[in-house]
Amino acid sequence: MDSLETASRPYEGSLGACIRKRRLQLGMTLQDLAEATGLTKSFVSQVERGRNSPSISTLRNISAALEVPVLYFFQSEPTTPPLVKLAERRAVTFNKTGVTYEFLTPDLQRNIEMLELKLEPGEGTGQIFSHEGEECAVVIRGTIDIEVADTTYRLERGDSIYIGARQPHHSYNPGKTTAVLISAITPPSF
Repeated sequence: MDSLETASRPYEGSLGACIRKRRLQLGMTLQDLAEATGLTKSFVSQVERGRNSPSISTLRNISAALEVPVLYFFQSEPTTPPLVKLAERRAVTFNKTGVTYEFLTPDLQRNIEMLELKLEPGEGTGQIFSHEGEECAVVIRGTIDIEVADTTYRLERGDSIYIGARQPHHSYNPGKTTAVLISAITPPSF
């Protein structure tokens, strides 16, 4: 599984602090969250203290238990202005795949999230996953193979694809240069 490497986070500045804050808002104990996610109390505590990084699938389980989308943990303060400067984008890089997602929308207060996905040659997004809502993506550089519900589509620069709700999918760069994909997802579900 992929582990989160870097990300900009709200409030106290760490993923763990954000998880803890949300858990406490819901009146949950460490044990409650552990039971709701199938994790150990010790592991949840280590994540909250920043001593361990959850995989993306584990973070999805935590977000479901805490009744928020994954992007909640990476959003800015609710008063965030609508402008996102290139140098100030929040980013998440996954250790195992090396894939980087940059958030193009300022927070979860909108009805849509936009991401820029950079895939180095031979990199992919890992396991096939699905999510609520709809997604539309366009390749702005390179070549990306996107597998959607057991069918693989090759997208070149300028090509786009629509992915319906809950359709399992993942992306892979078969090319020899960095590929870049812009994705819009509604409602936000990262």
